[in-house]
Amino acid sequence: MRDLLQREDTDNDGLITIDDQGPKDFPLGNYSTQHETDFTVQGVYQLSCLLQELFLAQKRGLGTVTIRRTQLEEDPVHRLTRLIKTSWWDNLTRRIDADGIERAAPDPKPTMKGAPRIYIPPEAPEQHAYYTAISKERPGLRLDVQWLPKGEMTAEYIKGINHEPGILALEMEAKLDQPEGKGITKQLKGCPFIVPGDQFNELYNWDACFCALGMLDTHLPVVKGIIKNFIFEIKHYGKVLNANRSYYLGRSQPPLLTWLALKTFSAMKHQPDALDILKSAILAARKEYHAWWTSRPRLDEESGLSRYRPIGKGSPPECGAEVFSHVFTPYAKKYGMTVEETCTAYNDGTLVEPELDVFFDHDRAVRENGHDTSNRVEDLCADLATVDLNCLLYRIEEDIAIATQTHFDDSLTIPAEFCAPGDQPNTIESSNIWFERAQKRKDLINKYCWNEEKGMYLDYNTVTKQQSTFEGVTCLWPLWCGIASDKQAARLVKDAIPTFERVGGLASTSEETRGTVSEVNPQKQWDYPNGWAPHQILAWDGLRRYGYFDESARLNYRWLHLLTECFRNWNGSVVEKYNVTDLKRPHKVDAEYGNQGRNFKYAPQEGFGWTNASYIYGLSLATTRRLLVVPTADAPTPVRKSNDDALRNIFDSQSFWRDFRDTHHSTTLPPKGLFENRYLTKPDGFIEFARTTAEKCQHLVARVVGASSLEEQRLIPKVLDRLSDSLCRVLDIADFVRATHPDAGFREAATDAYSMLYEFMNVLNTTPDLKTRLENAVNDRNVSAWWTDEEKMVAQMLLKDFAKSAIEASDEKRQAFVELSTRVRQLGTEFLEGIRPESATISFSNRQLKGVDPRVLQNASKRHFTGFSIPTFGPVAFAALISMEDESARRDLYVAMNTSPDAQVQTLEDFLKTRARVANLAGFGSFAEMNLTDKMAKTPVAVNSFLESLSRDNKSHVQLEVDEMLSLKKLDTGDGASSVQIEPWDTDYYKARLVDKYRSRSRRPDFMSAYFSLGTVMQGLSRLFTHLYGVRFVPAAIAPGEAWDPDVRRLDVIDETEGRIAVLYCDLFARPEKSPNPTHFTLRCSRRIDQSEIEEASSLYPNLDPRKTVNDGMAISYDLATDTTYQLPTIAL
Repeated sequence: MRDLLQREDTDNDGLITIDDQGPKDFPLGNYSTQHETDFTVQGVYQLSCLLQELFLAQKRGLGTVTIRRTQLEEDPVHRLTRLIKTSWWDNLTRRIDADGIERAAPDPKPTMKGAPRIYIPPEAPEQHAYYTAISKERPGLRLDVQWLPKGEMTAEYIKGINHEPGILALEMEAKLDQPEGKGITKQLKGCPFIVPGDQFNELYNWDACFCALGMLDTHLPVVKGIIKNFIFEIKHYGKVLNANRSYYLGRSQPPLLTWLALKTFSAMKHQPDALDILKSAILAARKEYHAWWTSRPRLDEESGLSRYRPIGKGSPPECGAEVFSHVFTPYAKKYGMTVEETCTAYNDGTLVEPELDVFFDHDRAVRENGHDTSNRVEDLCADLATVDLNCLLYRIEEDIAIATQTHFDDSLTIPAEFCAPGDQPNTIESSNIWFERAQKRKDLINKYCWNEEKGMYLDYNTVTKQQSTFEGVTCLWPLWCGIASDKQAARLVKDAIPTFERVGGLASTSEETRGTVSEVNPQKQWDYPNGWAPHQILAWDGLRRYGYFDESARLNYRWLHLLTECFRNWNGSVVEKYNVTDLKRPHKVDAEYGNQGRNFKYAPQEGFGWTNASYIYGLSLATTRRLLVVPTADAPTPVRKSNDDALRNIFDSQSFWRDFRDTHHSTTLPPKGLFENRYLTKPDGFIEFARTTAEKCQHLVARVVGASSLEEQRLIPKVLDRLSDSLCRVLDIADFVRATHPDAGFREAATDAYSMLYEFMNVLNTTPDLKTRLENAVNDRNVSAWWTDEEKMVAQMLLKDFAKSAIEASDEKRQAFVELSTRVRQLGTEFLEGIRPESATISFSNRQLKGVDPRVLQNASKRHFTGFSIPTFGPVAFAALISMEDESARRDLYVAMNTSPDAQVQTLEDFLKTRARVANLAGFGSFAEMNLTDKMAKTPVAVNSFLESLSRDNKSHVQLEVDEMLSLKKLDTGDGASSVQIEPWDTDYYKARLVDKYRSRSRRPDFMSAYFSLGTVMQGLSRLFTHLYGVRFVPAAIAPGEAWDPDVRRLDVIDETEGRIAVLYCDLFARPEKSPNPTHFTLRCSRRIDQSEIEEASSLYPNLDPRKTVNDGMAISYDLATDTTYQLPTIAL
């Protein structure tokens, strides 16, 4: 490590970056071969990865370490994602308890010194006893335990303890695994929370909310802990604090609790405590809403909007006097003091200056606003009804309304502990009052903050009664919360986004309204050109909410690309904010407090909280992971174009496909089953899949047959539809796999599963009780009148299916129907599996093969002394048929290709006869009549009529082609007699000749075929569907085990407004033993999954995601806004 730093770290900052001037290569030995220079590490990224791995090994106390080459060549997107999920979140997690207080209590801010101190609210005596016991047990910790006063927190009190700063207690829970006899320090544990990082070592309000967004998949217990701690703060401190330090007692931060609580509930809704946590969070947010955000002086009664107006006195103690030197300097000169002396005199009350009071009123508001600092809010924040705050309050109003209506039966009881001033305990509220509040605020924001001329929302000054002229990216927050009309949204996209969008994402303010940076207008960290994670995230979601998916994807790509490049070029740096105009050194932001996250050497170990989250969340939305393509400042990013090009290239370029597959496919992940079906990880899973499905189906049958109450009978169409879908899930997948999968074990298992469920289905189709129950329900107006149009249609379709299943026949005939139907399936399978010519090869002399491309013969034929034996099946046979000049040879090949074994012909005859007997048992004259009765064609006569009409209409056109082919044949034979005919074996040969003839006439090269490569066709279809329907094909990752062959491509069908709506698996390339028959299998149809099904799955499989479990693990779509889950149609081509 020392040698590496001496060689490459030329600026001696403990990092290897693009600023260093070293040789950018470092030789390494091979552990297994003992070669000293077996491998040379090259380039800044690999060298910095090596430094990081060496440092982390040193930190673990290792003397030597083996580093795999793949660790140094790891894709930066994968590496950053892995570090965040597996290391950095853990390093940023804190608890305040016996195990964690030594780490959580210290305050790294430069102005904070002294022994650790903790303040306990008066309503938490058990915590006071707990920390007092810790103080006594561990005197070396020097922990000072203090009570907070009872009653309202005043500015005077907060100022009075600024010289004794301390951490504020948070929620604690009982240790379930500790007996009561143990001491108190063994009985309680602190709820976990996340800190932003660097000098911020406490629970920050909106930082934690955005961090949680990136932790839901991997650190759900920490997210739950964050919510519980926020609830504790509202209970005991009156609000979610700026952060849990004593000097923050008088101010909050942007309120996002309900947003976080609902997102968390969606992620954990089937855990036993999910609804309780959601309810407590909603009640706490309601209390904070009334007691803090909509009470005086924050509420401006004239406009009805709210402002940031925290309580406090003096300058903020977390900042040194130097931060406000520009403010104190005039007074220092006036009184002949230093800036530090002036600050001290002002804070202890010996210096009284009303103008300073006004400045710091606004400064505290700026810090509560979270944008500390920005010219948008500087010197006037306490007077501003900002767009951002009022959007957040609108979101709270909507969230409380929706949660009350959806999760609490539209009846929310307010217990005493969550009462705001003026509330009566146990009052019951419905959603209506909150919907009314939301609508009122929406109208007020649009009245006071919308600027039609600029096409954006602006803050409203409640003192001057005018809109601010300052342009901030928070003008996009109305898209996120949903208060903008479609017209306003279009204006924001047209006029606002170009104002803030730069090469690396969105800047926080416009360059124009920030003004020229100078001594009197210094650069603020929340102003242009800096971009911050929260603004990116809310813009992405807001644009998606209004259907602007391309714009969202573009901005997402810019930000992710910026972060990836910075991580790659700057030794793994992930920081608090970025200069979004500079892709080369975006992290070098020195405005005001510098840039948090840069203060490390050798290896990053935390990143920065909400920036980490933005990367994880951004990747979850991204449609491409190729983040190292440089987006220019004035051109759109390559997200859509990248997908469009990738769609063509995954089919047309094997090298591109391999790169794509390797980038998106990780062998370190646990294998998934075929089509992501959790049962189909191995052949035996098919039988389990079929058996489990049959058990579910029997339960559904019992529900229909046993339906007695009106409510149960009204559900019959839904239950039968679910029954049908459950059976088809197995049958359709098994039918495809048994014909396509290269593994014989899978084919046999699929065949067995198909047989099991097919017979079961035929038994159900001939069960009179099911038909009778459905018929009775259809005829009972008290039942069917409650059905939707879709349910009525399903009922009629099912009755027609019953009618085709000999349902009215005797028991004996119904049994015969089941047996014969099973026999039809068996014969059909035998016929398909037996499709092959009687003879596998046919021999021809060299003379007979004249005209056939020699390369075709060399690659797939067996040479003998006088010629070749060629296969009678597949592409070689067809290539010979279209090119053999010898007519007799063509005839022999054609006959061989189309002559089946006698047994195969007999199988076909048995199949047709058995199918006819099935139709007769069902009361139909023929199978065609039975199969067409509920189709558009209706009857065999109609089909024949259509075919005859088609033949008549096209006969003249076809005859022209036949005549041309006949002319060619007469020229070949030299025989102009009328007896010369185009024979069946001539058709393909002379069609190919005509194509060559047309090409030669054009006197130009054949450019046309280049337009019809497989990739170009798929790309063209996607573009066509985009223009017609607003849907497109996007190449998607395939997990291990998901496909049946490495050449299978997966395409997700993406709708511009609804996101992913279907999955396509494309198996379009030849391989040995692959069936030549074209297939288009619908493996599964789309269906909305009822909440009752999800709840049932949750009870059966408590440790699995119920939305995926109810769908056997296959692709789903989840609409968070309506809490609705859909199974996605899955198709194999």
